[in-house]
Amino acid sequence: MVKVFATMEMITVGELKSLRDDINKVEPDDAFVDLDFATEDFINKNIRVRPISGTTQHGDDAKTHATHQEDANEDAQENYNKLAIFEIENQRKSVKKKKEEYLAEIQRLRALEEKKAQKK
Repeated sequence: MVKVFATMEMITVGELKSLRDDINKVEPDDAFVDLDFATEDFINKNIRVRPISGTTQHGDDAKTHATHQEDANEDAQENYNKLAIFEIENQRKSVKKKKEEYLAEIQRLRALEEKKAQKK
């Protein structure tokens, strides 16, 4: 046990020094290669990827996951459609406002022309 902690201290101190000095960075895969207990079994058997629950998806669980994915896709599409409708409505409002301003400006100019014509 003492050997393990001494080895861990040696590796940790070495890693910290290399990080501090930015020299000889050791990749995580290579960190345990030079140790006595780094046998082939240790390297191959201790590296596993498992779901958090410890179980894998089978049958109904896989279908449920697929259903959730479809629901998420539908929600994304619905949000996209709502955003598109919102943008179109904003553009319509903007065009209508510009049209009203243009018509008001034309009326104002006509009124000015009529006043000028009446003064002559």
